[in-house]
Amino acid sequence: MAFGLVMVESSNLLLADWATFGGGSGIGEAPPPMPGSPMFPPSILPMRRTVHASAVCLGLGALTMLVFATQRGLGILLLGTAAVAIGAFYVFSPIRYGYFSTSILPPLISLGAYFVLSGAPSKWAVLASVPSMFFSAGCIFTYRVLYGKRGGERFGFQVRVLMAMYLLGFAALVSFILAGLIPVSASTGLLAAPLLLLLRGTLRDRTDYVPATSVGVTLYAAAGLLIALGCAFL
Repeated sequence: MAFGLVMVESSNLLLADWATFGGGSGIGEAPPPMPGSPMFPPSILPMRRTVHASAVCLGLGALTMLVFATQRGLGILLLGTAAVAIGAFYVFSPIRYGYFSTSILPPLISLGAYFVLSGAPSKWAVLASVPSMFFSAGCIFTYRVLYGKRGGERFGFQVRVLMAMYLLGFAALVSFILAGLIPVSASTGLLAAPLLLLLRGTLRDRTDYVPATSVGVTLYAAAGLLIALGCAFL
């Protein structure tokens, strides 16, 4: 399952590189240049070949999905199709800020993962991943909006919006636990909250968005992993 998810995500990132940085499509809103972007250095994978690599990764992901579909039914294919559609919208979005569409993937992936492992859908598996939806949106907001123009006049307001996104994620986690909608053990995700202080400290620099983005991604990954571990083992 992890292999299939990595392949599908790699396909999406490679296609985004092709559309934005050198595919000649004229489609895609270029994000600020970041270390490691494009996904592979041109010396390893020429830009004109990223679309082919994307197709290979997508094919491997689809084959993996078909394996699970034979075991769990066609519902897996519906979830996979929805995820691919969201990824395509991220790459070729016709609207401004369309790249935020990928922030709704965590609940979809959580539902699919639980379905694959248990054979049945679960409402709490979706709710437990809602905080990650806000954290994902915060990561995207950091380097695509907050630093989009090197910290303009609205920088202070945008910082408050960013912090609100992360706080909403933790608020959703606490609210769902108190309402009895997800296990109390999911509160392990709150152990990632101190990273907010580190994130706030990185936002003093209006020109370098890499530290803030890195901390945001770390918070997103840590909180999601802690929630998953709490639900699985505690």
